[in-house]
Amino acid sequence: MMRSRHALACLLAAVTLAPSAAHAQTPGVAAIQASEARNADTRTLAALESFRAALIARFGADPSLAMLRWSETEGSALVVKPGGGLEFVIRQGSEWKSTDARKPDLRAPAAVAETHAFKLSSVKAAPIRAWVDAWRKAPGQATDFVSDYAMGYDPAAGRVVVRTTVGSMTSGKLSQPAFDPGNGSAVALAAAPRPVPSSARAGDARPPR
Repeated sequence: MMRSRHALACLLAAVTLAPSAAHAQTPGVAAIQASEARNADTRTLAALESFRAALIARFGADPSLAMLRWSETEGSALVVKPGGGLEFVIRQGSEWKSTDARKPDLRAPAAVAETHAFKLSSVKAAPIRAWVDAWRKAPGQATDFVSDYAMGYDPAAGRVVVRTTVGSMTSGKLSQPAFDPGNGSAVALAAAPRPVPSSARAGDARPPR
């Protein structure tokens, strides 16, 4: 978790500085940034395939997963064991890492995520590329940096989706768009209910006069 927070902090710092530099940015600079963003996409997909091979070597040909997360530098998964139960694993480079101080990136309780487990073989590169291509074709998004991907059941969508963390070099903002792992199409997420102010709740509890 600490590594993920550090990476997110670095990404946030980078995109926060982006708008101040945008006024001085030339078309050539933007082209270089867009090229590097594409190169990062390629490296992240290569990291996914490397992590896939490691999972297969450790858990068998096609393990069931309650969660899968990957970036250029790290992969993590919540594996559904054949005999029952879940095993959380983390891999950085060619090494498995301790999970003692880490928790899986889940949008739902582990038991719920387990009932919506998916096969590793369902994680395909083509839909990921399709989503990235569509995202980068939108105005102002060619230079965006996609720091990581997390696949699993999301109550906001009511199904298994892939959520990404994207830093915009144009607006300096972070977003977490989601897409369908089967075809790469964008998925709309339900907005979280707005909390009721405590004063309003207290007022509702007052008996009528």
